[in-house]
Amino acid sequence: MEDEEPGTRLVKLFQPDKRRNNSIHTNKYTWYNFIPKNLWEQFSQLGNLYFLLVAVGQLFPSISNTKGKPATLVPLSGVILMQAVKDLFEDWQRVQSDQKENAREAMAVDLSLQESAVNWGRLTPGTVLKIRNQELFPADCLLLGSCNDDGHCFVETANLDGETNLKKKVAALSAAEFQEAVRNCRAIGPGAAPSLCCEGPSGDLYSFRSSMCLPCGEERGLGVGSLLLRGTSLQQTDWVYCMVVYAGLETRSLKNSRSARYKPSALDGTLNGVVALIFGMQIAVCFAISIASVFWQGLHGHQVWYLEGLPRYLNPFQQVGIWFLMLNSVVPISLMITVTVVKFAQGNMMAQDEGCGSNGKKAQVHTSQVIDSLGKVTHVFSDKTGTLTQNFMEYKACSVGGTVYGLEGLRRNVLTDAHVCLDASTLLGHLKSGGKQAEKLTSFFLCHALCHTVEPVISAADVPYNASSPDELALVCAARALGLEFLGISESQMQLAVKSEVFKLLLAPWGWKDGNLSAELLEVTRKL
Repeated sequence: MEDEEPGTRLVKLFQPDKRRNNSIHTNKYTWYNFIPKNLWEQFSQLGNLYFLLVAVGQLFPSISNTKGKPATLVPLSGVILMQAVKDLFEDWQRVQSDQKENAREAMAVDLSLQESAVNWGRLTPGTVLKIRNQELFPADCLLLGSCNDDGHCFVETANLDGETNLKKKVAALSAAEFQEAVRNCRAIGPGAAPSLCCEGPSGDLYSFRSSMCLPCGEERGLGVGSLLLRGTSLQQTDWVYCMVVYAGLETRSLKNSRSARYKPSALDGTLNGVVALIFGMQIAVCFAISIASVFWQGLHGHQVWYLEGLPRYLNPFQQVGIWFLMLNSVVPISLMITVTVVKFAQGNMMAQDEGCGSNGKKAQVHTSQVIDSLGKVTHVFSDKTGTLTQNFMEYKACSVGGTVYGLEGLRRNVLTDAHVCLDASTLLGHLKSGGKQAEKLTSFFLCHALCHTVEPVISAADVPYNASSPDELALVCAARALGLEFLGISESQMQLAVKSEVFKLLLAPWGWKDGNLSAELLEVTRKL
């Protein structure tokens, strides 16, 4: 692998970079930092710190009420141990999740395009993969080609941004260029492979600055439209070839995720405040009692026979310590263990509750520390319309030439195709009667069928289209319900079925020539 300039990444086809791998680790602790890190987290809670102070005070015989033995250390150790076991168990679940993710298999291909199964964790930049329909991409990859002639594919990014609509990706190489690159690598060696020069790892999901250098000397600029992100899935495409660019913790999704860390919940903040308030009141009471005791001993101490043999005057600060240890039960140590047990139990209940899951998957509780904060959520703010509409649009009405169709309420001829629920009683009557309004309606729905980015899905039963926008899908389905069925598009022509008769429209562009409809479009309008 050639040296890389700072801030850049150089990846060559079929030349795995052994310096990097695709293994991920999201656990919070390691074998050497668990004890100090966990103790630091636990003693950041004032309740534990309070009882540690009590245990230290009990070591001094001059103020101890337990004869110099730290009796409070025993229950405090139990609380600390139980919390540590809970944290260790939750972190072990993260380790198991990482191991399961790293052990998943992807199909890597060699120079003979022979497939072999490789664990996700062992993938490296430069490895070429073959991903099939509905499979997840194991790393950030560059699309090299697909089963489609022009090399495009569709991906679903719901795991990253929650969007269920599909996004189109374009190949960096044509099918011929990819095959030529494979032949050159076989005949000449890896040095004849195309190389990708791109930016260093970042968390920007919507930007990718790179260039592909071909053996012929051509340098081709590439963008995010050719980048397949880890966690996205291939959809409506039989297979694709792609090359790993960023792996493991360098992928876009992992760059945007924070490492596991200690998260104090709102309840922990409230408990800390309550403990601090009680501690302040307790110290104030201890000072008041010690001062009152000094005055009382000075006035009446010599008259009380049962105090004989004790020091006549005690240091006021010493008395503060004595009274502090005697009043330490105002903060119940059972409170800390109760909160820990309740949070852990609630986390397990949520993980088993089917009502907390989605799409057949149960909720995963990675940490029970902040589980109480879920009960305090009152509002959810969203800037995505798809969150409210579920990315589903239905064609119900339209306005053409000043006339509104679909709201008449006649309900005689209702089109109920997929994504269409249109009362077409008046609309069909105007189409059959002819005239200028019929021409306007024809042009209107012809634009529905032609002007879009929808792709046909041959194997689909109910909705034979794949669209990145639910609006476009509803428009094309409305044209299909009226007899204008979009069949497909290539670089030079578009196929349209008009009342089951197929027309191939030359794109010059979109069938228009010198400001007039082409002969094919004229035939379409006549047929409709």
